[in-house]
Amino acid sequence: EPIGFVAGQAKIADDAWWRIEQLAGVLAASPALRVELAGEASADDVRALQEAAVLAELQQEKGFFAGLKDLPSRGTRKAIREALEARAKGEPSPALDADDQAKLDEWRAARTIGDDQIRALAAARADRLREVLTSDYGFGADRIVVRDSAGTATGAAQVAVQLAARG
Repeated sequence: EPIGFVAGQAKIADDAWWRIEQLAGVLAASPALRVELAGEASADDVRALQEAAVLAELQQEKGFFAGLKDLPSRGTRKAIREALEARAKGEPSPALDADDQAKLDEWRAARTIGDDQIRALAAARADRLREVLTSDYGFGADRIVVRDSAGTATGAAQVAVQLAARG
């Protein structure tokens, strides 16, 4: 079974740690096995990366004149920023009204997430799982192989795990 990650992040999902424990148990009991890891990404990751780009823009400090230009949409910007900040922290986000949600969707759609960003996220996930298995569980690097990650968001927010014979 794959190991789940938080959408848009290289953070292991809270409900996936039992699977890591299970994998570590199998590896500890079978020294002749190694594990092959391949990070994946999903459409939810693309959305989360787009939202992170929108949030970064909203959090930038702006000068006085730029602030005047944004004055008519100040309430919308504030509502969207607060919702995205909550999501980024993994907290429940305040509900957006229909107009604010439409504006967020518009801003999000204007952000292009390239295959290189998807590939980097997927690779970071596999690297994070390798780090956990080597640092936290003490498995040698020779027992953990990281495979190239796909550069498309056609999978899930996870790392695929495959057991193989060491050799």
